[in-house]
Amino acid sequence: MQEISKEQICNLSRLPIPIERNPCYKTVQQLIDLDIGYKQTELYDHYKSYSPKTLHDIYGVCDKLKEYSYCCIFLPWIHATPASEFRDYAFINRDKSFAKNQIKKIKLLISSIQENGYKPEKFLDRKGGHITGYFLKEGTNKKFYVVSGNHRASVLAALFPDQTIPVNIEKKEFMKKRDK
Repeated sequence: MQEISKEQICNLSRLPIPIERNPCYKTVQQLIDLDIGYKQTELYDHYKSYSPKTLHDIYGVCDKLKEYSYCCIFLPWIHATPASEFRDYAFINRDKSFAKNQIKKIKLLISSIQENGYKPEKFLDRKGGHITGYFLKEGTNKKFYVVSGNHRASVLAALFPDQTIPVNIEKKEFMKKRDK
């Protein structure tokens, strides 16, 4: 187990985005303070307005990525080329019902963590219920890439902005085939 600051989070699923602009995090902030419907949330707006067509639209680098659909798997620090045989639609181009379910999930997480604290061991999954990921480093700059637990990380960061977030380093055996 390690601890990270919210500012170290550098993604929302595979979307490169700092926590301050992360629509999941911003939605949690809204829901903590306001009683609003899902259509008034930042995450709903994100689903409505963010519609990349290619991997270049997501990463903004390398013209070769214009040849690959946004749903192809590609993490430039892991993969040499995009993996076209796999698909990832997380946090991109979703319909209203999906957005509505995501907001419901966030509301339940907020309520659970406010009432019971953050207890991953009570919600076991193949990763022990923990937020998992790995560090990306360049020189002295060190960021945490969340692999599993984007919603939980956003809720913890918004509910407890001055506290660190407990995370586990992603184990190779936890990785999905598409990520290898």
